[in-house]
Amino acid sequence: MYKSVSYKLYRLHNRHHDGQIVLVWKSGADFAFTFHDEPVQFLPGRDWVCIGELEWRVEGDRFVHELKPLQRRTERELEERAERTKMHRAYRERLWE
Repeated sequence: MYKSVSYKLYRLHNRHHDGQIVLVWKSGADFAFTFHDEPVQFLPGRDWVCIGELEWRVEGDRFVHELKPLQRRTERELEERAERTKMHRAYRERLWE
């Protein structure tokens, strides 16, 4: 795996909150990762295309990443995810105190 992608995934894992959907973007040989509930801003001059959603799990001492197709979600499911994200953010804030 490219070093720049490994670093992006490392940052992603540390920023990810439960309930957030991770979108995978591609432009040429470059990849970018964003959360579905945060605004996306890419530098102009590049043609970024969303190629799917990223899911991962831990097997042994490694992360295993899978690129999944984009999913249609109901309003109810998005609300449930937003609530899980809110609870996870609050949990992390308590950890910092």
